[in-house]
Amino acid sequence: MARLSLLDLCFALLSAALLILSFPKFDLSPLAWIALVPLLLALEGKTATRACLLAFVTGLGFFAGLFYWIWAVPGYNLLDELLLAVYLSPYIGLWGLGVTWIRKRTQLGVALVAPPLWVTLEYVRSNLSFLSLPWMLLGHSQYLHPVLLQVTSVTGVYGLTFLIVLVNAAIAETASHVRQAPSRPAPSWPAPPVSVAVALTLLIGTTLYGSLVLSRGTFPRIGSGMHRMRPQSSPTTRDSRAWQPTRRRP
Repeated sequence: MARLSLLDLCFALLSAALLILSFPKFDLSPLAWIALVPLLLALEGKTATRACLLAFVTGLGFFAGLFYWIWAVPGYNLLDELLLAVYLSPYIGLWGLGVTWIRKRTQLGVALVAPPLWVTLEYVRSNLSFLSLPWMLLGHSQYLHPVLLQVTSVTGVYGLTFLIVLVNAAIAETASHVRQAPSRPAPSWPAPPVSVAVALTLLIGTTLYGSLVLSRGTFPRIGSGMHRMRPQSSPTTRDSRAWQPTRRRP
C-alpha cells in the first residue's frame, strides 16, 4: 500500500473539513469555492495510486461528517453512516486518480481536467446505478444564494458544480505555479492566468445572469422560498419529531 505523508493527509482532511462546513448545518457556503484547493495541492506530483488514496481520505472524511443526521433517523446508527461514507468516497477517489493520470500523460492544466471529471462522476453517482444517490452534490452547497442558483435552470446543478470546481482548480493551479516556478520543467496548458481569467469570467457571468433573472421577475425563480430538513435535536433523539422543515429566506 502506498504510504502518504502526514502533510498530505492533513491537506486531504482539510479539504474534507472545508467541504463539510460548506453544507448544512454550518452553511458556510463560500468555503466550497476553496475547499478542494488543499487536496489539489496535495495531488501534485503524486502517483495515480497515492492520488486516489488521498482523494479517498477526503471523501471519507467529507461524507462521514456530512451525513451525521443519519443517527437521528429511527433504525439507523453509526455503522450505517460509515457504510454510506465508504460507498460514496470512491467517487472522489476516482476523481483524484483521474486528474493525476490524465495530467501525467498530457500537458493539460488541472483547471481543464478537474471540473469535467468531477461533474461526470457526480452524474454517475446520481443517475447511472441502482444505488444512485444524488444527495449533497457540490452545487447544492450554494442553495442559500438565489443569484447563483438561476444558472441551474439552464445547466442543472452540474453547471454550478462545474463552476465551483473550476474556481478551486484555478486557485490551486496558480498557487502551484507560484510555488514551483523556479524549477517548473514545462508549463501546463492553459497557463494559470488564463484559467483564472476564464473562471472569473464564468463566475461574473453567472452572477450577472442570476441578477438579471431575479430583477425581471418574469422567469421562474430558482431557490426562492427554499425548504430544507434538519434535525431539531441531537442525534441521540431518535424519533420522527426530530425532523421538521425550516423555511429559509432567499
